[in-house]
Amino acid sequence: MLLEAATNIVLPSNGNGWVKLRSDDFSDLDEHHVIRGQCGPNDVPIISATLWKTIKGMMRADPGKRTTLQDVRTLTPLNKLNARPALVEENDAFLSWLLM
Repeated sequence: MLLEAATNIVLPSNGNGWVKLRSDDFSDLDEHHVIRGQCGPNDVPIISATLWKTIKGMMRADPGKRTTLQDVRTLTPLNKLNARPALVEENDAFLSWLLM
């Protein structure tokens, strides 16, 4: 879902494209986005290298090698957000429950 939202595409539900994604081959997606700071078409989404690496890590074929929620929580962009006061305060118990 994150990949679809970031690149504005619909992922294949079967076929060769699906097999490639499930085999850690993201080459079919190269034409659907540009990494911030790189040259590319003007009509595709621009995403950060951190977001692209995170998405690919979360989709790894081997579950033991996938990016975890704990890994995501340590990313620099999220740490910058965490340094700001929340618009609505959440109690820590909710986050603990969510991560269980």
